Amino acid sequence: KIMMCWVTETNENAHKYIRPDSYKFHSSMMGGLGIGANISKFDDASVQIYKGHIAKYKEIRDTVQFGDQYRLLSPRESNLSAVQYINKNGKDIVIFVFLHGQKYGDFNPNVRLQGLEPDALYQVNDLRLHGSTLMNAGLAVDLFGDFDSTLIRITKLNE
Repeated sequence: KIMMCWVTETNENAHKYIRPDSYKFHSSMMGGLGIGANISKFDDASVQIYKGHIAKYKEIRDTVQFGDQYRLLSPRESNLSAVQYINKNGKDIVIFVFLHGQKYGDFNPNVRLQGLEPDALYQVNDLRLHGSTLMNAGLAVDLFGDFDSTLIRITKLNE
């Protein structure tokens, strides 16, 4: 079903490739989330950041662990990758999008979802979009630079 995924501390000598906490958490939320860091040495700000990510994971855990998974964009084909999960009830959707690296002139394609009902309405932030729009036109994702990521939550509406 899933594998354990760990958020770990960054090697102090790896300055060129330091990943933001959000990137590490987003990639680790795609499984059973674990923390592999000495949290007793964290400052208050870091503790609050970790608490926020852990709380978000608890909200989406059922969808990620027991839902259907769709690999939307492969990291083998571009620097952008995306994975979608749909809860068994078909109502809760979670999408993780990762920008692994960006070069001058690169653009991010829209992320086209899968497994939705074409005629159903879905809530995406403050937008209401049909499943057909999300699957054909997709979502524009605003990521920039190296190791940027986002978590998108979508809800199917009962209308």
